[in-house]
Amino acid sequence: MICKNCDSAWSCSKTEFETVPFSVMTAFSKEAILYLPFWRMKPRVEGIHLVSYADLIRLANLPKVINSDFESAPLYFWSPAFKVSPALYLRWARQMTTFQPEGKTSETFAGASFYQVTLAGWEAVESMKITLADLVVDKRRIYPKLADIQVSADEIMLVYHPFIVGPHELIHETMHVTIDRTALSYGTYL
Repeated sequence: MICKNCDSAWSCSKTEFETVPFSVMTAFSKEAILYLPFWRMKPRVEGIHLVSYADLIRLANLPKVINSDFESAPLYFWSPAFKVSPALYLRWARQMTTFQPEGKTSETFAGASFYQVTLAGWEAVESMKITLADLVVDKRRIYPKLADIQVSADEIMLVYHPFIVGPHELIHETMHVTIDRTALSYGTYL
């Protein structure tokens, strides 16, 4: 739940509300914007070496030249914080994790339009191992080790990303990838 009056985000545990760290990426477009929530998770991986963004580039064989910035950049796994079909969920988790979106952020909602969070943070943490398995290129070497690989989150943050509202789709402002608007409506019933 978000409170636009006091600029705070909350989750409900079994007995009380807990604050959720969040940020809102700054939109640059003058068009209509809808902010979609994503969980940003800093993983702790045991069983394979995966600490930096450069490690992910090697493991997933991403078409990027590894430089010193990538070696020192922390790795984050990303997950939609809203429910969509499994194929679309995995696609967005993979795209956001490989892209590692960055940009100016604020900690204020400032009257913008936000889509509701329908996927809890702990559910997103459970998906990190699945995202990792999907990203790995050398599946014959890594898949037999999956049972021994442990993935947990050292930190988790809710990040709202700006999407330009199109007639039939929402377009991520910086990544320029789309999500069908009807996919969001299907997700409210999952």
